[in-house]
Amino acid sequence: MNAFARQGLILCVLAALCPAGMAETVKVPVGQQGTGLQGIVIPKRGILKSAVVARFGEPLSKSTPVGDPPITYWNYEDYTVYFEYDRVLDTVLNYTDQGGTGK
Repeated sequence: MNAFARQGLILCVLAALCPAGMAETVKVPVGQQGTGLQGIVIPKRGILKSAVVARFGEPLSKSTPVGDPPITYWNYEDYTVYFEYDRVLDTVLNYTDQGGTGK
């Protein structure tokens, strides 16, 4: 038996010993995330920083610009608003510990 055939046989044997059903299933309750914040009004993509301040007030904190194009973010109590230049790029709900673990 040549080396190529031997390697193929070894590979087939190893594949047979590793059943596909051995993977561990991890369940993440995505549908439950942010349940306490459903219906919250958040800044929408594309609006100006000035419109965010006018409608939602001053943020708790502001980052300095990073990168090119410059990306900044403003932290509010329930969400964080990300900006590219002076327009909203995205708004993300802040993590809240619903299990009481403090993590």
